This record gives sequence, C-alpha cells and structure tokens, in this order.
Amino acid sequence: MTIRKLQLMAIDSAIAAGVFWVLGLLSSVSISSLQVNGAFTIPKLVVFWLCLMVCRNIGHIYGSVWRYADEGGYLRLVIVDVVAGALYMMICRTVSSLSLGFAYSVLLPLSVLLLTICSRLCYQYLYAYSNRYKDNKQAKK
Repeated sequence: MTIRKLQLMAIDSAIAAGVFWVLGLLSSVSISSLQVNGAFTIPKLVVFWLCLMVCRNIGHIYGSVWRYADEGGYLRLVIVDVVAGALYMMICRTVSSLSLGFAYSVLLPLSVLLLTICSRLCYQYLYAYSNRYKDNKQAKK
C-alpha cells in the first residue's frame, strides 16, 4: 500500500466521519427514527467505514490518480459506494444494535458519495487552475 493510497483513504475517512457527525447533530435537533434505533455511535461509524473502505479497495477506487479521473472512474465510484451502502444496510438490518434507521442508512452513504465526488472535482479544478500558467509558457516556446 502506497503513501498516496493511504492519503486518499485518510481524506475519504475524514469525509465519512464528518458526514456521520453532521447527521448525528441533525438527528438530535429533529424528530427522527433514531429515537427508536439509538444514537450515532463509534461502533456504527466503524462498521460503515469498514464497508466503505473494503468496497472501495475491491473496486480499485484508490488505484487511479484524482487529477486524471474520467467518467469511468466516477461511475465506478458511484457503483462501489452504492454497493457499500447496501452492504451497510444489510448489516444494520441483521444486527439491530448497529441500525441507524432506514432514512439515515440511505442518507449516510449517499452524502459521503456526494462529498467525495465534490472533493475530487475540486482537486481537479485546483490542479488545472494552478497549472494554467505552466501550459501557457510551454505553448509559447
């Protein structure tokens, strides 16, 4: 496992933990199914994180460089994250102590997917923006 792969996994882990934390805050200020299923806890986050990272590693999501990602890479990310979300939901339905309720079990992986895609697109934009002068200098030569 390379340093770059570990860095990408750390970024995605931070996104997942951040979304988990925000959803936990939102659930505490509104009436929700969490009153029946319990609160957002560390074991629930760990199970979700394991599902996400295992599926992303099986799908070779961390094998590509973000700045060269194309439609195929993003489509693969969507498919892998949907599979991870379905796996997480099956685990939650099997082990009731890990359940977040149906709505949060769907919202959590989709929110993580959205923020992951946004972070990768922002990275591509910032990379292209920082290199715009280099391309112009090479074209003038």
